[in-house]
Amino acid sequence: MKSELNFQIHYTDGKVVDMHDDLGLWVSDFQVSSPDISHKLVEVPGMDGAYKSSTRMKARSISVSFQANETSLLDLDILKHRIYSTFYSREVYKIVRDIKPEQEIYAIQEGSYDFDYISDSDAEFEVGLIMPDPYIYSIEKSQVVNSYADPTITLSTLFASSEAPIVNGDTNTDIPFVAEVDIHANTDEVVIKHDQSGKQIRLIYNFTSGDKVKIYSNWRHDSGHHIRKILLNNEEKMSILDILSSEFFWLSTGQNTFTITPDEDTETKIVYKERWL
Repeated sequence: MKSELNFQIHYTDGKVVDMHDDLGLWVSDFQVSSPDISHKLVEVPGMDGAYKSSTRMKARSISVSFQANETSLLDLDILKHRIYSTFYSREVYKIVRDIKPEQEIYAIQEGSYDFDYISDSDAEFEVGLIMPDPYIYSIEKSQVVNSYADPTITLSTLFASSEAPIVNGDTNTDIPFVAEVDIHANTDEVVIKHDQSGKQIRLIYNFTSGDKVKIYSNWRHDSGHHIRKILLNNEEKMSILDILSSEFFWLSTGQNTFTITPDEDTETKIVYKERWL
């Protein structure tokens, strides 16, 4: 029998460890702390209170409680050191919970822990984790927003007929994305305009049929940093970005639509991960 709070750790090298299947652990509790908000306040002479100049969210903590069972005290000690190596990492790892397999949490061990022995074969322990990136992410999703193969699939008809918009309405924070553009005819520019915010990313270059462009707009890197970069045929090429008329943007909560230029000579797919607090 497996705890409904069971989870897997996904490491950056592709290795996956399941708490129950690989370690035989029972996850008895899994608690993510509330957002830890910090405000920078500036006191102004003659004004009551203070002026809020900025707000940021700090790293969040996770507390996970386990029960371990083995056949002997020696086996418990061996298991304990396997657990030590499981949670220790120099790199942030991804946690996927059985109860919410569509969500991803990025965390790393914080502090120390040890077994609380109940008997020679049973123990309890609690591991503290920290989320350097304080958001919970969805699994990667994608949506084609225009298609060279079928130019009738434009945003106005696609989203008007879609029961589920590109971003769920209950998402409560802005969303990073990657735009993948396949070019099917020669053109000297590619523009992706976000209709809701009015912001756009414009690329200037002598594009030819068969070129492939990837635009990373605040995309989450495995390191936890959000990256902004342009790839042309899998090579970084920031020089094609029209800096004066471009701004890397986030997808907004609710519906998102785009105006793609050129429309009929490109196929554009938006890859994204929703974020929650």
